[in-house]
Amino acid sequence: MGGNLGNTGCPGLPVEGIGANYPAFIELEEFIAKHPGEADLDEATGEIRYVREIELFFMRHGYRDDLWHIQANDYDFVLAFGELFKAGYAAGEDSTVVAGFVLYAMQFYEQDRERTIRWLTSTTEDFNRAQPQGN
Repeated sequence: MGGNLGNTGCPGLPVEGIGANYPAFIELEEFIAKHPGEADLDEATGEIRYVREIELFFMRHGYRDDLWHIQANDYDFVLAFGELFKAGYAAGEDSTVVAGFVLYAMQFYEQDRERTIRWLTSTTEDFNRAQPQGN
């Protein structure tokens, strides 16, 4: 795909049919300039924005499908992930740090699923301890 012109007319653009709509790269750049950003992220606030930033981190770094595969097949992982992002948000931790923690835990998921769940849970507990009292 990458580097293949296909029918897009633009190197590295694997989207089918886009070449017909944007025969010149300049026109494509103009379209992108008129429609910038991630609409869901731009309009989101609070906890929703936080989890979308985490999802965007995985997408930009090429791990979205890996995360989705685990989430689709492992309810305990989904719960641990959900608790971690909520605790990270409540503690005021940067979303990319939380995403990095999840990515770290995913590295050993296939070899030791239980270790992954334990690590996510203990990291959640660390965030919960770091929160100011009264929250």
